[in-house]
Amino acid sequence: MAVSMLQLSRSGAHVDVETSRSARHCVGDGGFWNLRKRDCSLHQCGGNCGAERQHQRSVDSFLSRKRCEKLKRSPADRPLLKFTVSSVQETQKAASLLHDIYVGAVAGATAGVVVEAALYPIDTIKTRLQAAHLGGNPSLFKGLYSGLAGNLAGVLPASAVFVGVYEPVKRKLLSVLPDQFSSIAHLTAGVCGGGISSLIRVPTEVVKQRMQTGQFVSPQSAVRQIVAKEGIRGLYAGFRSFLLRDLPFDAFQFCIYEQLKISYAKRGQ
Repeated sequence: MAVSMLQLSRSGAHVDVETSRSARHCVGDGGFWNLRKRDCSLHQCGGNCGAERQHQRSVDSFLSRKRCEKLKRSPADRPLLKFTVSSVQETQKAASLLHDIYVGAVAGATAGVVVEAALYPIDTIKTRLQAAHLGGNPSLFKGLYSGLAGNLAGVLPASAVFVGVYEPVKRKLLSVLPDQFSSIAHLTAGVCGGGISSLIRVPTEVVKQRMQTGQFVSPQSAVRQIVAKEGIRGLYAGFRSFLLRDLPFDAFQFCIYEQLKISYAKRGQ
């Protein structure tokens, strides 16, 4: 009986040592001391808990081996995991870019339409004064909203394109350039937005101005007659002067706007 008890105690000690080593290797020191605390709580019940303590050690050893097997298998799965994570990140970036373009286009189109409709009479008076100075004789205050519908049809997509280009270009440049060069990102984004939207804005301006001076009755007839007499180039009359005026205006306007926002945000912090 004494010999058997000695063998059992030696066997239990051997299992305890092996379990402790595997547990320390797989779960770390923190997890290992949690297991030791659990063993200490079993020792408090006296000699009658030997079988239960040995069973607990066996369970802990089995769990530690499972953790080791899982850790050994994980490096082989890491390439697939990295590919999955990168795919999700790329999808999120594309979705964020499309969201920025959509929000910018809607906001730009709405703002452009509202501003153009509100200030159109003033623009009509300005155009007629310029025509009178050049020898024309249009009625100054008659039909102040002449050609508004056709102008809005061009302003809406032009404003949407401008902001839809400006926002993603600005975000991309800000992610590449240092913070101290943020003004370059804003200037470049303004030039890009203004340059692309000018392909819509210039024909819209040509048709609008000729309707404001009473040369045409409707935007449709204005486009048809201009193209018939002057070709497509007639719709882009004054394109270079438009770019010389509006591209610097767009670039500096949005650069100053963004820099003021940054300064205000820093001051608020």
